[in-house]
Amino acid sequence: MTEDSDSKKIADALENHFPRSIHGKDAVSEMKDGGSRNWKQMEWAGWYTEEKAQQILEDEIGGGRGKSVGNTEFDYANEDNFDIKSHIKNKPDGKSNDWTILNDQSAIKSTIEEEGSIGFIVISGTAEFDEDGEFKQWHDEKKGKKSDYVKQREKDGRPSRIRKSSVEYDELTIVEFNDVDDLERGKEEGWLKDFNQGRNADGSRREPKYMMKIEDVPDDIVSEKRYFNDSSTE
Repeated sequence: MTEDSDSKKIADALENHFPRSIHGKDAVSEMKDGGSRNWKQMEWAGWYTEEKAQQILEDEIGGGRGKSVGNTEFDYANEDNFDIKSHIKNKPDGKSNDWTILNDQSAIKSTIEEEGSIGFIVISGTAEFDEDGEFKQWHDEKKGKKSDYVKQREKDGRPSRIRKSSVEYDELTIVEFNDVDDLERGKEEGWLKDFNQGRNADGSRREPKYMMKIEDVPDDIVSEKRYFNDSSTE
């Protein structure tokens, strides 16, 4: 990578400006006040990370929204296209969460073929979970009216998944695929695999995604790696 590469500029901007400690109530309130349509989402951490990182990058180094392929719109593009992912390293039961879900396989392949590359900006950390349900209650009260999804879940008797109440981020990894063969290599080596999404509400099949085991991605695919060693930002 050259000194002026997109990956280096992205990593520098996020290392300097992305918050290390994110509390769920603060993030949801910030998204709501800022006009984001995603403040009601249960997986607030992923949406907040995407929107916050995207805004920092646009403010610090320019660029804007990335390429759209079908139903997939990549989060950020400057010279190259990137998608931003929040990776939570732990599960509510205390076990390790090693895999990060990426995007639709066809969109990834198409972008590599047409644009020459696709990158993934993965911001990783550990979560505190809403063990006593206090955050869920707060979030539900803030949302007010129940969504159709919640009504259907309750009707079906399906329990609500436990929320994340806060996240401490400590790592940034930028992975770049410059050839479709890199995807096949990843599957052969075991650090990339299929993630099947099931079916849509109308019964149609959903496009499979890739999922990636960040710690096993080889060095020649990782363009930048940063470790955050404190909770401060500039």
